[in-house]
Amino acid sequence: MRAAAGGPPAPPGGPGPAPAGSDSGAGAGALSVPWFDVDAFLADAALLAAEIGGAIARRDGQALQGSAHRLVGSAGWFQAGAVVACAQQLEELGKAGEFTARTESAHQDLAAELDRLARERDPKAVR
Repeated sequence: MRAAAGGPPAPPGGPGPAPAGSDSGAGAGALSVPWFDVDAFLADAALLAAEIGGAIARRDGQALQGSAHRLVGSAGWFQAGAVVACAQQLEELGKAGEFTARTESAHQDLAAELDRLARERDPKAVR
């Protein structure tokens, strides 16, 4: 992920503990890490979700695993727990080469969570 323009660089060793009052499990109110550009995260997450959808359509387990893994990492910086959980499930499904209704459901859950986060960030956002 990118540091916010003009902001301090990302801290070494990871994001550290969740800020006081944040919800690190469900993702609600999670987009509050100050040293990153949240809008850039949401844009990157949307691109990764599209890559995930393409990998599912092609039944490409390796691509699914890789894109989901990258999303796990970036969403983790924002304590976006629900996004992390969906992406981890997709990563495991890609690793197993499983392309079933379960895979489609996990992808739909991911898309719904990213839409929710975008609306939380900007209530007027239409995705």
